[in-house]
Amino acid sequence: MSDEWLHWRRGGRLDARTVRISATTRVGTSNYKAPGGLMRVTAEEIEGRLNEVVISGDFFMLPMDAIANLENTL
Repeated sequence: MSDEWLHWRRGGRLDARTVRISATTRVGTSNYKAPGGLMRVTAEEIEGRLNEVVISGDFFMLPMDAIANLENTL
């Protein structure tokens, strides 16, 4: 995850970390604190490709399965 990608938004506070799990696997978490609440994205990268994405935070989205659909699409 590049700094450009991590810092593309302004007006809030972004906190991001990446941990190397093995030679080919990294897990990164990015927290974005906006005036309206917190959004957290956790991603697992294996051999340079996204393997899994989890989106969470103190927000809601309609329809209820929209976040799961977005995670699966990514």
